[in-house]
Amino acid sequence: MKATCWIICLVLAPWLLAAQPNPQSHLSVHEYSADKLSISFPAEWVEIPRAELDQMSENVRKAAPNARPQPYNYGFQASAKSQYPRVLVQVKTSGRWSEKAIADMPKISSTTVETQARVSALSPSFAALNLQIGKLTYDPGRHLVWMTFQMTDGDGESLQGLSGLHPTNVGSIQVHCYSLKAEFDRYAPLFSEIITSVQIGDELKYRARGSLMQSLGGAFDLRSMALDGAVGGIVAVVVVGFLRRRKTAASKAQPPSS
Repeated sequence: MKATCWIICLVLAPWLLAAQPNPQSHLSVHEYSADKLSISFPAEWVEIPRAELDQMSENVRKAAPNARPQPYNYGFQASAKSQYPRVLVQVKTSGRWSEKAIADMPKISSTTVETQARVSALSPSFAALNLQIGKLTYDPGRHLVWMTFQMTDGDGESLQGLSGLHPTNVGSIQVHCYSLKAEFDRYAPLFSEIITSVQIGDELKYRARGSLMQSLGGAFDLRSMALDGAVGGIVAVVVVGFLRRRKTAASKAQPPSS
């Protein structure tokens, strides 16, 4: 019963929380003109360095070479000294969601079990994360897919996340939010605000295409879209392992102090 209540609350949270903005979050708008979007973060949060974002993409490529490339364009976290909470933003310009996928969005919850299994099957590293996708739901008013998930890192630390996937006319804007599981309830309202703060330029907003354009390559069906979003969202744990190993190797390489 407790698990069922948790899932229900997590699924309903984005709509309830988005309707009641948190006055304590003090969000500041960040404009990214090159990608024709804006998104808001707490003013005191710090930006994740480009080198670290690129390493995330490389880690996913190495862990699952058969998966679609995963760019990580922007990221912010609450403190430079602590990895969580953090938010990663992906701007995808390939794999436009097909009109059929959009029409089928009310059925997206039925892909949860299959998506979880397909992600785990991509790589032993992914399977070891014990990924649990709580729910996939679609908000037609915002044209926004919500995804909740839990993961466990190599040290047994539990993470919990909330993702929002915004379709565009060329791909999607995906916002992945993470915190330690014990702190998720505290940050869930803020995560919802960040996800719903995304503004997409008119030229990139999703528009239905004619039958000829629909027949061209690059369109995602419902299952492919869900899989792509789930793979993009699990990078938080993948990169944690890399950073931990790098830090350990660096400390061992240093000569002992005299």
